[in-house]
Amino acid sequence: MFSLLELIMTVTDVRPPHPDRLTVGRLIVDGVRIVALRGELDHAARDFVEEALKPRVADMPPRTVVDLTDLTFMDSSGINALISAHRAAVGTQG
Repeated sequence: MFSLLELIMTVTDVRPPHPDRLTVGRLIVDGVRIVALRGELDHAARDFVEEALKPRVADMPPRTVVDLTDLTFMDSSGINALISAHRAAVGTQG
């Protein structure tokens, strides 16, 4: 069995503002989309994270789990990005 960290795939279609400070991984496990954030989530990375949390295709699972296990720093901009993602998900029955 693989651990979550072994299954994480780095997002390559969206470039982080500071790739040395934040990495976003995405995968789907048992019909749940998992977005794993590693590093620092601050005002410079907010738009990047909001984009990464948006579903890419119509048939993506409606449920998303954000894994913050390896997030070492998050300011209020990061919290606002998570709130925005939550509101968007609720608005689309997620």
